[in-house]
This record gives sequence, C-alpha cells and structure tokens, in this order.
Amino acid sequence: MNLVINTCEINSTIEKEVVDFSKTNDRLSHNYGNNLDLTDSIAITTVRNGNELIAFSTILHREMFGNCIRILNRYFRHPEYRRMNWGHQRRIKDYTYQMILQQILYAKDSDYDIVFVSRELKDKNLDNFDSTALNRFKDYFPNRDKWIFSPKMHLVSTPKIFKENWQSILYYKLKENGKPPKPSISVEAYKERFVG
Repeated sequence: MNLVINTCEINSTIEKEVVDFSKTNDRLSHNYGNNLDLTDSIAITTVRNGNELIAFSTILHREMFGNCIRILNRYFRHPEYRRMNWGHQRRIKDYTYQMILQQILYAKDSDYDIVFVSRELKDKNLDNFDSTALNRFKDYFPNRDKWIFSPKMHLVSTPKIFKENWQSILYYKLKENGKPPKPSISVEAYKERFVG
C-alpha cells in the first residue's frame, strides 16, 4: 500500500467525496453517508491508498468546547480495512496514529489548548470506568504518557438531556493551563441521571 495521509480544510469537493464514500448499511450508518454532518468540523484528515480514499476523520469545534477541539471525530474506515471489533483490539492502525499526530499539529498551529477524543460509554462499563477501551487506547497514542483520561463524563453535544451526548473523554494538553471541555458531571451523577 502507498498510503497518503493529509489534513486540510473541508471544501465542497472533499465533502461530497466523503459523504459518498461513507454510505454504508452498518450499525452506525445513521452517522454517515447523506447524514454526515460536517457543520462544526474545521478540518478533515483523509487516508488514501494512491488516489483511493480508505479512511477519514474530522476535527470538530463547537462553541461549548471553549478552546478545545475533538479529534478523530466521525472516524470512518472503508469496510475492507476495518478490524472485526474496534473496542476489543489492543492497538491502533499506523495510519490512525499518523492521523492523530496530524490533528494534534493542526490544533497546535491553530492555537487550541486541548485536543480530545470522546466515546459513548456502555452501561456495563460504568463500574469499571478506568478500564474502558478509550482509556486503554491511550497506550497506543502518540506521546501516550501525556494523555489524560478524565474521571468525568463530558457534554459533547446538545441537548444535555440525552444520555448519548455525555461521553467519556481522553484529552491531551497543548498548553499547560488547558482545561478539558465543560460542562462535565461525575460518573455517579451520570448513573443517577441516565441509568437509574
């Protein structure tokens, strides 16, 4: 494979390409294809094998994040290149590693304080919060010792009444005084509010 990984601003040509590319019938199809919303995405990272698009993710900023941005947003990989189960794999692909590096560099160049990755939390993981897949993956991220797994659940979308809008996050400080996005709530408060 001759992989080319590139991070750039989103234009109408690339938007049409990723919308068409991400049309699928899998369990997350409601997030992709014609439903792919790039409104708050400030950049995109594409992975190509020659000219063939094989994966992408965006860099997302919402006003509610303050000076933080979410990386690996809407991460999508062509079915031919996927692992069987992302959540139980113990490492990440090299091109995902390179994607993270490029998105961190983009964030630094754009003067953000924090980059973060977020993931919905399954109810069964609430009692083993520190051993979720997201926390384990930091061992395979660039500068792995600098990633911080937040002990809280963070609001990453609105409205705040929906359980799936509160997610666990792994964040990386680009500036010493950087703070993770708010609002956030404790895992206990999350359980009381959404799990019962």
